[in-house]
Parts: sequence; C-alpha cells; structure tokens
Amino acid sequence: PPVPILLTTTPDTTICLNASTFLTGSASGGVGVITTNWNNFEGLGETISVAPTSASNYVFEAYDQCGNEASAEVNVLVTDVQPNFTATYVDEFTVAFENTTQGADYIVWDFGDGDVTNEQNPVHTFNTVDTWNVVLTAHLIGSCSKSITQEYYPIGYFYVPNAFTPDGDGINDVFFVKGHDITYYRIVIFDRWGNTVYVGDD
Repeated sequence: PPVPILLTTTPDTTICLNASTFLTGSASGGVGVITTNWNNFEGLGETISVAPTSASNYVFEAYDQCGNEASAEVNVLVTDVQPNFTATYVDEFTVAFENTTQGADYIVWDFGDGDVTNEQNPVHTFNTVDTWNVVLTAHLIGSCSKSITQEYYPIGYFYVPNAFTPDGDGINDVFFVKGHDITYYRIVIFDRWGNTVYVGDD
C-alpha cells in the first residue's frame, strides 16, 4: 500500500503591507526521496520569503519516488495601519497632540525625554529648548506596527519695550529686548526727527 506523505507548514499568518515573511514546509513519510516546492517558487525547496500586497494563498507540494503527492495551503493576509497625528501648542513648552490614526488596536507615544504613554490624545510639557522628536507607533495585535516621527520646537519669542526713561531714577533706565531662541539681533534707535542715535547687535 502507498505510504502517505505527511506535511508540516507555517500556519496562516498576517503581515503588514510592504513587509515580508518566511513560509516553511517540511515533508515526511512517502517512499524514497521526497521532492518539495512551493507553487510558483519551483526549485526553492522548503523555505521561501514572500511579500504580498494583498491576501494571497501559497501551496506547499511534496512528491515521492512512487508518484505519491501531497499539498498544503498557507494563507497570508495583508493588513495596514498608517500612524498620524496633529499638534497644537498650549503654551511655549506644552503641546497637545491629537491621534488621527485609523484602525490601530493600540498606540504608543514616545516624547523623546523618557516619557511614554498610550493615551489617545496626550498633552505633554517639554523641558528643553532642543528639538522635540515625537514618535507615535500604531500597533495591530498579532500582525504589525508602524511609527511616524514629527519634530517640534519651543516657540521662540521676544519682547520689545516701546519706551524707556534713561533719567537715572532706577526705573526703566535701560532699554533691552528679552527672549530666547533668537539667532540674530540688531537694533536701531532713531530720535523723533529720524536721526540714528544707536545701532547694536548685542
């Protein structure tokens, strides 16, 4: 009587769009040497790498020397998630984030300063004037995850008084601009007749 060929394959799986996965099959039993291949992948033996862009079926086939054959099908589903978010400044160092990702099972925010949260729409206060790299990762359980990074900066500001009284009484005697994140500064002061009385970049 014929000896059946027994097959073992990778179970059905789900991958993210633009990702790849390995499918593996093995065969035992049968008579003599067993030849295996995946449909459309002849000669590649027991393991193949696939990257379908839509749901696809792959068939693992095996043949023995007496012409007995067996096959098994593996289904690869393709899913996708596209993380995205918007942001609104609450104040100079505080930003409100709104998650606009569709279809994620859960999300994780990383604010680059050690603070991580899975809130949907967090409000975060930063404590540095350096660039803030905010990473939002969207996850689909059991299949894939994708991340997006956006850069933010503290709001640069400066305050320029519209008058001063250099009369030596200790009140508003000195004129200066206050602010931060200023990369270039130049001031020109004119008298009421349009004559330049002071120029400086300090």
